Amino acid sequence: LDAGIMDIAPTIEYLMGVPVPEDSDGRILYELLEEESIAVQRSIQYESEATTQEVEREYTQEELEQVEKQLRDLGYLG
Repeated sequence: LDAGIMDIAPTIEYLMGVPVPEDSDGRILYELLEEESIAVQRSIQYESEATTQEVEREYTQEELEQVEKQLRDLGYLG
């Protein structure tokens, strides 16, 4: 089996019926699926890069302080 960690996301997306991004670095691991399964018989739906959504989130001051503390505790901040 020639598989890598990058193949996990597209395989799971395929199994869940979610469109697989066209620019995905991985591939669908068909060899792990049983030939009789409905998932194997399903056609692949690709999602173009233009349709992917980026979610922007505003962090609260408390969340920012917690992240800063964790980074400082790990030695990333002086």
